[in-house]
Amino acid sequence: MMSAVEICSADIWGGLLHHEVVARVRGLMREMEVCVTEVADAAQAEDKSTARRPSEGKSRDSLASTGVVWEACDAVIELETLDVGGLAVKRAEVYRDMIKDAIEELKEWGEDVDDDEEEDDAASDEDDVEDMFAAANKMPKDHPELRHLLDDSIGKLKKVNMLYTAITKRRIKTFGPAAARQVVHVKTMDELVDKLKQLPEMVDELANSFYELDEDEAKTQLMSTITEAQEAIGLVKLSWEGKEDEFTAWSTKWTEVIK
Repeated sequence: MMSAVEICSADIWGGLLHHEVVARVRGLMREMEVCVTEVADAAQAEDKSTARRPSEGKSRDSLASTGVVWEACDAVIELETLDVGGLAVKRAEVYRDMIKDAIEELKEWGEDVDDDEEEDDAASDEDDVEDMFAAANKMPKDHPELRHLLDDSIGKLKKVNMLYTAITKRRIKTFGPAAARQVVHVKTMDELVDKLKQLPEMVDELANSFYELDEDEAKTQLMSTITEAQEAIGLVKLSWEGKEDEFTAWSTKWTEVIK
């Protein structure tokens, strides 16, 4: 197992797979150490008093720890099936969901606050306090230009989110064993996943600019996000065989629409 970590070097198999192998093997070794320690403690307790069996709680701990070790083993074995492409799919789906959540938060923040509602009796004071806090977490109505920028940003972020689905289906899921054995393709996949990882972080920065009502910074962050997305799609515009296909044509249209 430790030899496998050394063999799976980043120079050949890519940083994505290498770091995942290291992380999962490290996790397995850590859980094995915990399990062995618990078994040793139980054995020591048995030696001290042969008439008294190890506590039931201790037995359950050892059994649970054994189960965790098996799970860690399964996680290491899973890498053989996942390979580079399978890992990239998992990462891309996580990053896509992060952007989707950010879009929903921005949409909620941009919802209009109705301040024309009539007040009820004094019994509604608690509700009024809650409404006041909610209004503080909403976009002010006296920023029409920021409102327009927010709507434009949400529309473009939806297209970025769509990009994840298209890249995952047309490029990452088609990254088979043949492509994974070519260093040039593995490096491209590493670059692609890195950009897909950076995009949610950039979207968070964009969202913070809106929350701080900083229109100029929001424009800058939006442009940076779009540029990063364009670079991501540019990496895999051609198929892994170096040919144009349906995704190539789609990516060209996407690049034009996102501007």
